[in-house]
Amino acid sequence: ARRASVPRSCRGPHQPAGRFGRRIVQTAVSLFGLDLQPGQSIFVPRQAINRDPARFDDPDRFDVMRTQRRHFSFSHGAHLCLGHAVARTNLQEGLRVFLERCQEITLVEEPVRVPFVPDEQLKSLCIRFRAQTPSTITAR
Repeated sequence: ARRASVPRSCRGPHQPAGRFGRRIVQTAVSLFGLDLQPGQSIFVPRQAINRDPARFDDPDRFDVMRTQRRHFSFSHGAHLCLGHAVARTNLQEGLRVFLERCQEITLVEEPVRVPFVPDEQLKSLCIRFRAQTPSTITAR
């Protein structure tokens, strides 16, 4: 379950860095009932990435037990983040250590977000947990 929680954490409850992307139409195309012409600008709201209710049940709820679906947290294809493997490894190891050392984790209050910033930032995230003493942690 811990290993499976890493990709779900990447899709996570957070928003992607940068709120939108601007693209210039290169070839005339009709999409979603719109006729787009070369040279026109379109804005892609990145907040919608990984939030499609047709793809994810209750997409805004963070659920590590959710059925795995492909997500775009590190983009895709030619735009795939070069550091995606390092990010996943760091998250996997950090999550493993945190869960081994902390028990009875509860959210004390709702997270407070910093508004109107280009990336997702938390002003506060208050949790309570019972830490294991070093002598009770099992070595791997």
